[in-house]
Amino acid sequence: MKVKVGLALSGGGARGFAHIGVIKSLEKHGIPIYAISGVSAGALFGGVYASGASTKEIEDICYSTTYRKVMSIVLDFSRRSGGLIKGVKIDNFLSSILRKKRIENFPIKFLCTATDLISGKVIYFKKGPASLAIRASGSIPGIFKPVEYDGKHLVDGGVLEPISLSKLKEFGTNVNIGVDLTVKLPFPKKMKEGKKLNIKDSLYSSYLLMQKKSVKFEFKKNRDFIRIRPNVDWIRMLEFWSPETAKKGVKEGERVMNKNIPKLKEMIENYQKK
Repeated sequence: MKVKVGLALSGGGARGFAHIGVIKSLEKHGIPIYAISGVSAGALFGGVYASGASTKEIEDICYSTTYRKVMSIVLDFSRRSGGLIKGVKIDNFLSSILRKKRIENFPIKFLCTATDLISGKVIYFKKGPASLAIRASGSIPGIFKPVEYDGKHLVDGGVLEPISLSKLKEFGTNVNIGVDLTVKLPFPKKMKEGKKLNIKDSLYSSYLLMQKKSVKFEFKKNRDFIRIRPNVDWIRMLEFWSPETAKKGVKEGERVMNKNIPKLKEMIENYQKK
């Protein structure tokens, strides 16, 4: 029977550099990806790859970034629009990379998620303008202006679904990998030492708790997935400007996927025997 490998990529901001390493490992071992689901950072890195870009092209972009370049793309302040940043410059950046492609025309099947603030539901993009869908998937509430599309107000897909496992299998994939970039809670040690949490600490810790619980639930429902967990806790969520961080993140993703290749090949062989 034909094997169709699916890859589900979670959110995680700059920790998403590890997604590139996972894909590189699969390429190195001759394992083609049939479909990708992405949330937030997973939508960005997975979407660009699914659109036809090579891992080298993606790495070249990541390794050539500087703080100034990132700020020139991100800093686009807005007023009274539901977010600090309009996102127009990010739109232009994504459009230049994706060349105005539509998701349904990608060589690799792809979907990404966003959260609709009006209906309170997860929105799945399987077709339509790729740059719009990917930006919506990564629009962190409060920081980025919600993406207005088809009567919806869309923000980060990770608000309701940090990783899309079940939906990925609707593409007909039969051997699946999920890349989990959730991190350990960083503040218990700080609290034990008698240090007080500030507002940012409290909000970030609450966000991490929600994500970890959601991801754990998704993998519990989908036990047939190989769960890949790169150790990228040390990467700050918005640290996209450091080529050194990017290289280490990619290397870690590749290392962990390499470690799981024997298990993946065993699953592929078992399925082919059916």
